[in-house]
Amino acid sequence: MRSPAPGPHALAALLEAGLEEQAIVEELRTLLLVGHESTACALAWALERLARHPEVLERLRAGDGDYAEAVAREVLRSRPPVLDAVRLATRPLELDGGIRLAAGTIVMAAPLLLHHRPDLYPAPERFRPERFLIERPADGAYLPFGGGARRCLGAQLALLELKALLRVLADGYALAPTGPALERTRLIGTAVAPARGAEITLSPSRSRRQPGAAFSTAASSTATGGRSSLRWGRA
Repeated sequence: MRSPAPGPHALAALLEAGLEEQAIVEELRTLLLVGHESTACALAWALERLARHPEVLERLRAGDGDYAEAVAREVLRSRPPVLDAVRLATRPLELDGGIRLAAGTIVMAAPLLLHHRPDLYPAPERFRPERFLIERPADGAYLPFGGGARRCLGAQLALLELKALLRVLADGYALAPTGPALERTRLIGTAVAPARGAEITLSPSRSRRQPGAAFSTAASSTATGGRSSLRWGRA
């Protein structure tokens, strides 16, 4: 394998870890393919959440970068796009609370359950980006990308894409849900997607300052009198 240019990128980190070439290829394939689907689900959930919380979109229009990041993090808290993170205990260990695990035990972290613990997140069912402006979650209390040495390599890219989407929407769009019922979840592989594909109504708002951007995250649109009904994800 040809040596990459020096710099803080994924390939350099994998080479420094001393992995064999095939293992590196598999890691990069996971980053490019599996990460695409989970990120698409996160983007769909962002649209679904904002459509049901117009006050959040209105505050985003103020251009506060800290608030935009808080919204992105709250989307990932309330609707984490990955079902679980599974690990295999390679040696006996003891967890907090005196829980002992034998070598060979399969351990699974469920972000959705963790992120809805009321002792960690008061009123966890409410979509409240402000909670991330007050304080950062404790270590191990926020796992949309897993954690530890095998934390998702695409975590920063996913956050960047989410914030980019938020900027486009805040620049001049109005969103509304197509029905009153909250969207349930469904699995696409290991990614958690909106059951109805995050169907929303999107229209230019009066404050729109620039021509609209074309969304391309597996979405199809049908124009309806100046408005668009978008279905994100798979039908």
